[in-house]
Amino acid sequence: VPGGLFLFDLNVEEENEIAGSTIDIVAADHVCLVRSSYQPDSRLKTYHLTLFKNCPGAGKDLYDRHDLTLFQRYHQRDEVVQLLHDNRFTQISIFDPRSQPGLIGNDCRIFYSAYSRGA
Repeated sequence: VPGGLFLFDLNVEEENEIAGSTIDIVAADHVCLVRSSYQPDSRLKTYHLTLFKNCPGAGKDLYDRHDLTLFQRYHQRDEVVQLLHDNRFTQISIFDPRSQPGLIGNDCRIFYSAYSRGA
């Protein structure tokens, strides 16, 4: 839509984000296991998720299993801005929470906003 606002965020390529990691979440009615790996040459992170969810009404010992693979490619800030310009976006703004004093946590994302000029 010409003049429309486009808001999005992208994860950044930082050591704690690209390191292979394991996340295990265990609750009374579900389990989530996440294993990740990173390929620096392609800046691609792969997440392998295995989910177990208790089947309602089937008893405490019956779980459904679901497997899922997610891919995430990291992009440099300059590349993103250039792509927005190339695709007719203007008034591009960038917000990096890591550079803001007083913000707590380690949010490895950068937020972008831009306006569409239309076709």
